[in-house]
Formats: sequence, C-alpha cells, structure tokens
Amino acid sequence: RSNLTIIYMAFFLFVINVHSRKRERSLRKVSIYEIIVQVFLGIVLADIASGFVHWFEDTYGNPKWPIIGKRVIEPNIVHHEDPLRFTKGPFLRRNQAVFGIALILAGLFVMTDSLNVVTVTFLIVGSYANEAHRWAHLPTHEVPKVIRALQHVGLLQSAQHHWAHHRKGF
Repeated sequence: RSNLTIIYMAFFLFVINVHSRKRERSLRKVSIYEIIVQVFLGIVLADIASGFVHWFEDTYGNPKWPIIGKRVIEPNIVHHEDPLRFTKGPFLRRNQAVFGIALILAGLFVMTDSLNVVTVTFLIVGSYANEAHRWAHLPTHEVPKVIRALQHVGLLQSAQHHWAHHRKGF
C-alpha cells in the first residue's frame, strides 16, 4: 500500500515539476500564508466534490450506465447492501476509480495550465476520499490513532456520523 502511495505522489511531483519548469519565467514569490490558504481551499473543494459525487451516485446512479455503471455505481450499491465488504479489499481495488479520475483531472489541469497548489491539493486529498470513507466503517481499534483524533474533532467523518447515512438508506 505504501509503495502505491509513493508512486502516486511521485507522479504528482513529476507533473508539478514539468508544469513549474514550463512557467518558471512567470513565477512570482508566494508567501507561506498564500500557500496555506490555497491548501485549505483545495481540501475544502475535495470534501465538497467527494460529498457531491457520493450524493449523486446514491441519488441518480444506475449500474447500467456505460463505463462507470459497473466500475462505480454497482460497487456503491453493493456497499450499501453490505457496508463492511469494501473495507476488506486491497488498497488499489478500493481506490482505483478515484485514482483514475484524479489522473484524468490532473491531465486536464496540465492541459489547461491550471495546475497549482489548490488543484494539486484537491487531487491528492480527493483521491483519498474512499480511505476516509473506509476509516468511518472500520472498528475503532483498526483506525490509526491520528485518524481517530481527526474524526473526534470533526475534521474527518466519524463512524457515528457516517452510519446515520446507512441507517437512512441512500
């Protein structure tokens, strides 16, 4: 799992490097405060986007849709029938659809010259949305301590909050 994360992060660093070399002459000095605000904005956008996508899947998703029906919508339906099933699968299987979307978006951001701190943060945080979802399903003793702390203060979705979604149906 950590090898995949390293490869994924190396890909983003490579894309950023290519992009920054392309724009080297037009770069201005950016303050640490601007970077912090941009990272925060990327995190918020990733949270909103992942919530919207999950809501859209639950509300309108159809497993008969081309391309995403079998790969995205059907597993989402199975997940609502058996919420713990996806927690047992391998890391790449749980996250392959989201990683694929992130890579497509990264390409679009590069092609439209809009790769920046906000969009890179959005891609990295957004691509781990399924892991945050998984942590909300795992028994407390299996959740890393730092993640439990983030759930406790409300920065990540807690199991109690997420289970309300499953109890109400989708």
